[in-house]
Amino acid sequence: MIGLFTYLPTVYGVPQFTFLLVVLFVLIRDRATILFQCKALFQNPKSASVNTLLIMAILVLSSINYFFGFHETRWSVNTIHFTLLFIPTLIIAQFLRESDIRILLYCIAFECFISFVEFGLGVNTIFFWSPKFTQFQQNDLLYFSRPFGLSANSSVLAFKAFIGLLLLYTYSFKANTRKTLTIVLLATVIITFARTVSIALIVLFAILSVEYFFSKEKRSRTHWFVFGLLLFMVSIASIGGIVYYYDVIVAQFTRNTGTLEMSGREAIWPFFSNFVSEHFWIGNGSVKVWFDKYHAHNSFLQLLANHGIAIASAYFILIIWNLKRRNAKAIIPILIYSIAQYGIFWGVSLMDIVFFHFLLSYSPTEESNRFNELPHLLKQDNANTHNNPKESYS
Repeated sequence: MIGLFTYLPTVYGVPQFTFLLVVLFVLIRDRATILFQCKALFQNPKSASVNTLLIMAILVLSSINYFFGFHETRWSVNTIHFTLLFIPTLIIAQFLRESDIRILLYCIAFECFISFVEFGLGVNTIFFWSPKFTQFQQNDLLYFSRPFGLSANSSVLAFKAFIGLLLLYTYSFKANTRKTLTIVLLATVIITFARTVSIALIVLFAILSVEYFFSKEKRSRTHWFVFGLLLFMVSIASIGGIVYYYDVIVAQFTRNTGTLEMSGREAIWPFFSNFVSEHFWIGNGSVKVWFDKYHAHNSFLQLLANHGIAIASAYFILIIWNLKRRNAKAIIPILIYSIAQYGIFWGVSLMDIVFFHFLLSYSPTEESNRFNELPHLLKQDNANTHNNPKESYS
């Protein structure tokens, strides 16, 4: 159920504050675990983990920065203390269960099917009353024929498909289910013409290939011969396809301009870079910076512009500290995606929730997930409580 409510705020027309309802459901469902964690930290503050201290530092420093720092856009609609939205993000991320993940993935897959219907009908959205509703014209460029699914635009649909693939290849699914959903999600990435997502997925599948190659499972020579032969054939076919359709591919990626189209980033990135250099220490007083109506299209530039180097460093340390072998295949592609998109650090968003779930809470198997089976620990004595390794964000 939490998976469904986590998905709903990403649907066109559903307000973002719906995420707060997700927090309410989590607080009710997992109240015993939350009380246990708070009690353990209160009784023994010295047991606070590095993660807890970093998160507290981010919240405290950004609050000081917000109330006393410089604001380029004071009194505009964007001057809310959005860093406080980091709290609901962490609550949802921490308590996402495998059942929630599955529901979330199936919701994304359903939206992908809706996008196929839109693509077939030649419209960008089934919400015909939307101001963005258009019918596709006779044009060979995929860029101008991108469906929205149930989202506000094709970019949001694309990053949902990207998230779906991350979930699909980090949690356990039946082989046939994984194959079917992979086809559905990859097809969605293609028809939305998501260049940044495509690059991030190449990184994901490269990591999965390396993981497969160096897995401890013993494989026969026949297995490796067949695997190598298939890899060789796919590589040759891919290279041949690129050579044969080179002009078509270049036209698609450059929108028939002959040069790589940056979607305004050639103006946006210099603006944010200059802003960071001019407000290096405190940024924009922990208020989001906008270039006209555009964000930075780079999570790290946006983070530095919003907060300055000190608070941004706390975020970077939090990521580096928790980047492990078990979660690298999810974290690294999201970081790659966020170089050319405002993927993470929104405050609260589906991407943030999934990112911090993998960063702080994810365990490769349901049995080893330290957040799913905590309520029984309430019966332990205080001594065990103080020394319990299952402290929040340990």
